[in-house]
Amino acid sequence: MREAVAVAKHLEKFPSDGVVAALENVLAFDAYAPAIRAQVARVFQARGVPLPEDPDGNDRKPTVKLAEPFPLPPPVLVETWKSPGGVRYN
Repeated sequence: MREAVAVAKHLEKFPSDGVVAALENVLAFDAYAPAIRAQVARVFQARGVPLPEDPDGNDRKPTVKLAEPFPLPPPVLVETWKSPGGVRYN
């Protein structure tokens, strides 16, 4: 849990780093404890975050598969609410 919080803080400070780079930065100290690093990596991997178990990348390279972007249709008003005071909310 502390790793996830540290990653969130890192991304707030350095938003252009990306999730995997932030994880590598936060988990750099775990390189000296391979068993801990492997366990933390498996937890993140189980949740879809591609963090290699080996900090040197010898086990596998992290990959992120993104969907192709596509434009959304224009918004459609489906409902209008009125408060008891007559104020409308769209």
